[in-house]
This record gives sequence, C-alpha cells and structure tokens, in this order.
Amino acid sequence: EGFDKIFKELMCDEIISGGQTMNPSTQDLYEAVEKIDAKNVFILPNNKNIIMAAEQVNELSDKNVYVVPTKTIPQGFMAMLSFDETKSPEENLNDMTESLSTIKTGQVTYAIRDTEMNGLVIKKDDYIGIMDGNIVAVSDSPEKLVSELIDRNIDDETSLITVYGGDGIKEEQFDGLKEELESKYTDFDVDFEMGNQPTYFYIFSIE
Repeated sequence: EGFDKIFKELMCDEIISGGQTMNPSTQDLYEAVEKIDAKNVFILPNNKNIIMAAEQVNELSDKNVYVVPTKTIPQGFMAMLSFDETKSPEENLNDMTESLSTIKTGQVTYAIRDTEMNGLVIKKDDYIGIMDGNIVAVSDSPEKLVSELIDRNIDDETSLITVYGGDGIKEEQFDGLKEELESKYTDFDVDFEMGNQPTYFYIFSIE
C-alpha cells in the first residue's frame, strides 16, 4: 500500500499488485495498458520475472508500449523521476533505462529452508540480505542486515539512502533503525518510508 501511494504521487496511471508467487500475466498487463487514455504507455515491471511478459504486450496492443527493464521497486521510482514529458517516448525510454545504473537495491527477507549459497550457511528462518538480486549476508536481525549492507555498498558518489519498512515491522524497530542510520550517515540524505510490502522486512536503495 505504501508503494502504491508513492507511485500514484509520481503520476503512474495504473498499478498491478503482485509478488514473488503472484506475478501478473501478459494479459493482466495488456488490460491495464488498454485502460490508459494515451498513445504511448510505459510499463515498469519492477521485477525481473515480469519483464518478458511486459515485452509481449506491445504485440497485443495498438498503442506504443515501452518497457523500462526495472527489476526492483526502487528502480521503478528512479525511472519515474527520470521521466520528462517534454521529450519523445524514445528519449524517455533511454533516459529512464540509463537511470537504473545509478541505484543499488537491497532487500531483507527470511530463508524458507536450510541451504548454502555464495559461501553462506543459511538455516531456515534466518534473516538474509540481498543486494541487486544476490544473497550476500545472513543475520539474526533484519535491522543489522540493513545497516551492514548499506555500510558495504556506499561510496564517494552516494548522496541518498532510502529505507522502506515492510508489513509487520514494529514501530520501535523502524524508529530504532532510523535513529541509527541518521546518526551514522550525516553526509547523506537518509529517507524512511513505510512500503508495507509483504515478504521483505526492509527494502532499501542507495543512490
């Protein structure tokens, strides 16, 4: 719900809810495109598993459908912020796609089974940290993972860190993490939003 609100504020016309086990189909995307009163329509998949379905919509629709290959929600926000209505659709597609390389996305979730990956020994229900699609850390605390992964991935070009709290995160957890990061990263803008997303305790971006 929090993400939907942000996308609406960024002037998205249609939002299709999805998730790890409920990816929208090409038909779902096509129907959303047809609702929009525009000749040119941009789709932001915000998930690598939806990009292919999105690319097939152009074959079904009489409209010009452009797919920006966003793989995460923060990439979707970045793409929207890069849109310029004074430019052509092709220029916007190029600018929106190029903007994706300027942002890193982290996610914190939990393991559904015991496994070993990328040199990490992971037990069922461990908290796991993911950077740009790769599992890179394990911890007993989701907040520790956010802090650790941000530490690892900031650099001299970093200017903004945004953290989105998930469904089920308690207010004291969120406020504690906010206080820690704001005191640690005084050289950056640090923004906190409730994304209310399921499955992921936190999603964060580094720009």
